[in-house]
Amino acid sequence: MKARRRRPNPCRDLERLEGRELLSQGATPVLGGDPFANSTTDNPAAQTGTLYPDSQVEPDIVVNPTRPNNVVALWQQDRWSNGGARGIVVAVSSNGGNHWTQVVLPGVSKVSGGEYDRVSNAWMSFAPDGTLYVSTIAFNPDPNYPDPFNTNGSAVYVSKSTDGGYTWSAPTTIINDPNPDVAPNGDPELVFNDKDTVTADPTRPGFAYVVWDRTVEDLATGAFTGPAYFSMTTDGGRTWSTPEAIYTPPVGAQTLDNQIVVLPDGTLVDMFSEGTLAGGSVDVIRSTDHGRTWSAPIAITPSVDPVPIVDPDTGAAVRSANVIPDIAVDPRTGALYVVTQQLYDLPNGPLDPGINLFTSTDGGRTWSAPVRVNQTPTNIPAADQQAFDPMVAVAADGTVAVSYDDFRNNTPAPGALTDRWIVFYRPCGFWAPPGGVTNPANWGGEQRLTTSSWSRPRTSRGRPSPATSSGTTRAWPPRATGSSRSSPWPGPTDRGPRALTSTGPIRPMRVTRWAPRRRLAEYQSFNAQE
Repeated sequence: MKARRRRPNPCRDLERLEGRELLSQGATPVLGGDPFANSTTDNPAAQTGTLYPDSQVEPDIVVNPTRPNNVVALWQQDRWSNGGARGIVVAVSSNGGNHWTQVVLPGVSKVSGGEYDRVSNAWMSFAPDGTLYVSTIAFNPDPNYPDPFNTNGSAVYVSKSTDGGYTWSAPTTIINDPNPDVAPNGDPELVFNDKDTVTADPTRPGFAYVVWDRTVEDLATGAFTGPAYFSMTTDGGRTWSTPEAIYTPPVGAQTLDNQIVVLPDGTLVDMFSEGTLAGGSVDVIRSTDHGRTWSAPIAITPSVDPVPIVDPDTGAAVRSANVIPDIAVDPRTGALYVVTQQLYDLPNGPLDPGINLFTSTDGGRTWSAPVRVNQTPTNIPAADQQAFDPMVAVAADGTVAVSYDDFRNNTPAPGALTDRWIVFYRPCGFWAPPGGVTNPANWGGEQRLTTSSWSRPRTSRGRPSPATSSGTTRAWPPRATGSSRSSPWPGPTDRGPRALTSTGPIRPMRVTRWAPRRRLAEYQSFNAQE
């Protein structure tokens, strides 16, 4: 009897090819100097906090869907110790990241021609037609008000570019709140707008969405809350809707890190952390009518506390994204992926340490149990196994990538040595290996993004370190910070996932890309300390 011929595994050859997917050029510097070095427009000598000139934090990077060689990065330039930066700098490449042109994002802070001293939380999104949106917050620090309201005003802006990032419109003001403000009921209130994101709708031309948290304290009653606020454009950014709350948590709770993704059928999914006095959770809300109405929150995680990240040598708190998850959507199937740092499940004990990934295949209605995806070695000291600041992205072919920091290369010498890594789940077309993305064995191909370990600045408990706004790690349950009432999080603050290295001063800005394939969102921006 003739031996039956074995059917070839279509993924085996693909795996061989992917083994050649090495960093093509190492890290390419994109920084061209500090454009604000000689400016005193914002009178930095009169401001509170410590300014770190020539520092760059919270990088972001996107690729133009109409011209893949058009890559745009941005970052906060000249960060303050107590929150915000002097301005936002954009770097643009038209040849796939080999050469860069640096421009200042106009009108978002005083040094760029705007109203407010400081700017933060810059977030980018390309529309299908190549229109590029950037959202930012801007504010003036004011120590006369308690944290997180220690500003005398805050705004959310959206800027727009139609030439791939080389020139920009004046920013559109989405909201601009004085502090203190007056509530609709006439009571005086403290307000701060924070953690904005912008999402261009890939399914509906001209539509884009901005979402952020707006923390409010009624000074007459003491009631504190942090609803998720929303605004949208239907005409390519020419006009934006009146901001409105799309979810208001109970009194004493706050949303944080709202991010909207769009499913292939046009459904909007907003993910956020929600912190209360009793604990916290990561939730989503859904809209099937392009943001007009929204569902009740759907919990991704159980009732949880974040697990603090500490310096492996000293035990001092390390600023990280412990309450800031990240979300991505598969553009083919609509599968949703959310990544978090280690969380403590209040009813049942700690979740698996490391970077946890949660998955939904029904549009966010239900979610999988978490799976650990980071590849940090487990045969090293426990403190060096800590992984943090996760980000997730999905390629057009369904490949899922998660990047994160860890301390695996740390030594007993001073300075907690840190590296950035990326790991992949790779389906083969529409065929998924057994267990799919929720099987830890299907994650691999880890690559190091940093060309050399960088030394994380040491932080004494209670003292700010450069490029952070707090010397201690955010945590649930909420605790008072400079006032008699308890607020879930201090602010204004860094956004964890976009800050691939979350403390500084850090320079130069670099970008890494993969070759030869262009299947994945192939660029990763990061800060390299030298």
